[in-house]
Amino acid sequence: MKNLLLFITGLLISGISYAQALSTWTQVELPTTANLLDIDFPTYEIGYIGAANGELLKTTDGGLTWDIVNFTVSSPNPNILGAIYDIEFSDINNGYMLMGVNGPSGNAAYLYATSDGGNSWTNLNHNGNVMSMGSIYSSSIDHLFLGGVGFFESSLIMEFENANWTQNVGIPTTVSPNTAVVTDMDFYENLGLAATNGQYILRSEDHGQTWDTTNTNLEANSTITSVLIVDEFITYAGYHNNGMSFGLLKSEDGGLTWFQDVNSATFFYPQWLCVEQTDAPSIIEPKSVYAGAQIENGTTTGYSGMIFESIDGLIWDYTAVEQAIHAIASNDHEVFIDFVGNTVPVKRTFAVGDSGYLITNWTIQLVSVTETEDVKVDLYPNPASNKIVIEMEDAADWDIQLFNNEMKEMNIQTITTVSKKEIDISTFSTGVYYVILTRNGQKITKAVVKK
Repeated sequence: MKNLLLFITGLLISGISYAQALSTWTQVELPTTANLLDIDFPTYEIGYIGAANGELLKTTDGGLTWDIVNFTVSSPNPNILGAIYDIEFSDINNGYMLMGVNGPSGNAAYLYATSDGGNSWTNLNHNGNVMSMGSIYSSSIDHLFLGGVGFFESSLIMEFENANWTQNVGIPTTVSPNTAVVTDMDFYENLGLAATNGQYILRSEDHGQTWDTTNTNLEANSTITSVLIVDEFITYAGYHNNGMSFGLLKSEDGGLTWFQDVNSATFFYPQWLCVEQTDAPSIIEPKSVYAGAQIENGTTTGYSGMIFESIDGLIWDYTAVEQAIHAIASNDHEVFIDFVGNTVPVKRTFAVGDSGYLITNWTIQLVSVTETEDVKVDLYPNPASNKIVIEMEDAADWDIQLFNNEMKEMNIQTITTVSKKEIDISTFSTGVYYVILTRNGQKITKAVVKK
């Protein structure tokens, strides 16, 4: 991959500013070469990816390793090649997915729900005037918004709550064409926005109960692919028109009016496919905004996609990547490094694209802290499955403890020689653990991933 410098147009504003730290993206190997359409993390460690060939992938170690889930689907059972367009989990067990038939046909035909972490799925019949489904948004186990397009209607949004369905909006075809399926939804407190395959964005001020149309001033044959609410004022939307675009769409009044953000514009004229914000605690503020795109000149440059990144909305950096980026998910968080409450931020964002392409800006070294500089310590393997080895001079003189991600001490069996300590971790659950070595007031902290 190659980092490219973005041409920025705009005013320089004095006052408080933040240094833009461009992410470094590395590829994660996957057991598939299918096009990847969506990714979701209900927790720091558990994540899911939906593929265009109907494969469902799952991670239990925060995204380091992924396996294909051999799931079952109740009747009606789609063709085995039905694409998973959208996937939403509210916790590690409960989630929803939109699935098509006979490969990626454009829009989903079925809505399924799971309560066992994706192993089995049951059909969730909406019983509404839905011709085609385009997106879902879930905030809790029994609360779901379904976006699509209706028979003899344009964009529509249905709500599932307490086992009941209601149709909250159905746009007349006199306002928007019957191809304007709802492609994405986002909520922030009572504010809701929904992107459509057209020039309109739907907007709600009562958490999705009623919706109005807002005109983005795009051409009628545009596709608004994605929408993001940063706060009650700042919102973004991705789009493309005839295979290209200018800057991201941006609003500074909560989605009432929209303009093209020249700060995010490039001469590559990308097709914006997704826009996402980090799910980060306050220590990592300000939060980063990411946008994924496809570029048409990939055959000549060797790059088919881009990831844009900004922490202040003024400066946008981008990285050219090998594949078009269809979806981005972040699960940034803090980890403890000692007993007095000190923490370090872990930047952990994932992006998925074509041909089994998964990349991340997460580096394991971010959670490794050595407090004693004059002692050389080698910890391997990392990640590990069965045991870890700590190799160091005078290993027998050091006391050792192992803590999980919540800083709970684990019971361990240790084999110690003059220069090595071995710890059996085969029975531990997947995740990040911390090895703490102490001797005569010295302390060394190392992180290890159990896969």
